[in-house]
Amino acid sequence: MSAKSSNNHERGDTINTVTTDEPLEESNGQVNATDIHLRESIDHLKEDNKELNTKYNKLKEFVSIAAHELRSPIMPILGTLELIEYEFEEADKKEITLKKEYFAQ
Repeated sequence: MSAKSSNNHERGDTINTVTTDEPLEESNGQVNATDIHLRESIDHLKEDNKELNTKYNKLKEFVSIAAHELRSPIMPILGTLELIEYEFEEADKKEITLKKEYFAQ
């Protein structure tokens, strides 16, 4: 188990420390102190990562909604264009049939 704490140095500086119930020892058996800046940096990175994931998910949702809203007015236009194209194809077929009949006489 470990606990974070802040201690005031006699010069007035604040020193952040971590206390564990097991001493940290060097290979020669001497007890070592630990700087917790790395752990604090990891904690800040985790918080930032969580915030970024939240913002990313909101952005994905926005893009999905925007894409749907942009497609909605385009679909009737595409349907109308397909109908016009079909009508021109039918008109061309009738014209070809009439020309065949005319020349067949």
